[in-house]
Amino acid sequence: KFRFDRNERLSPIPEFFLKKIKNNLNSNHITTYPNLKNLYKLMSKDLKISRENILITAGSDIAIKTCFELLIKKNDKIITIFPTYGMVDVYAQLFQAKQKKIKYKENLNLNENEILNNLNKKIKLLIIANPNSPTGTIIKRDTMIKILKKSKKTNTFVLIDECYFGFCKETYINKIKSFNNLIISRSFSKAFGMAGCRVGLLAGNKLIINKLSKFRPMHEITYFSAYIGEFFLKNKHLISDYLKEVKNGLSYFKNFLKKN
Repeated sequence: KFRFDRNERLSPIPEFFLKKIKNNLNSNHITTYPNLKNLYKLMSKDLKISRENILITAGSDIAIKTCFELLIKKNDKIITIFPTYGMVDVYAQLFQAKQKKIKYKENLNLNENEILNNLNKKIKLLIIANPNSPTGTIIKRDTMIKILKKSKKTNTFVLIDECYFGFCKETYINKIKSFNNLIISRSFSKAFGMAGCRVGLLAGNKLIINKLSKFRPMHEITYFSAYIGEFFLKNKHLISDYLKEVKNGLSYFKNFLKKN
């Protein structure tokens, strides 16, 4: 059986690479507290941003929670889209935020102007997954820039969840210097297929990352998770090969549904 609902990697990591991982694994990866210096360095190089602009998190769910911990107190107003990643609603309730949901229509269209029209100085945080899950939709780039410009004027923080970056090349990580209210979250669970390792990150300007870092645990992730993350970043073709597999699987699955 396949459980498509969890969006986990279905094809196994090639045996050759599994052997490589096992051969380089040593006792320190299990017995010592993690040293994440090398992973931060590799992430910085991969994202083409400074180390000071990155905070490693235990998956994108903790990345989102960290933003709530820093930014949201009881009765603060936030804007989210619906449906979207389930933990957004969970954290909104947990932190007792007043949530305005911009809802997708039955044809999966989203009234993007509704986001713009609801932005004002009373809105503390706007959360947009781009691409969104479960709809698979993307907000137009010119609209997103308008949203970022208006949110800067209203002093609203914008969290763009790029968990599915890789399946879509649209990113705003290069805008963190232009917009000091912009935070990007990423995950190694989807395009990397590393859901079991719980590796994610937040990216933003130096000031906001410093503030977010105050809410990090003693160690962001495990040494073993960091080791696997480093391995994938050093072997990026593992990711591109997997993305091709997923696209082929999508075509196959769509044809299957049409025939049946």
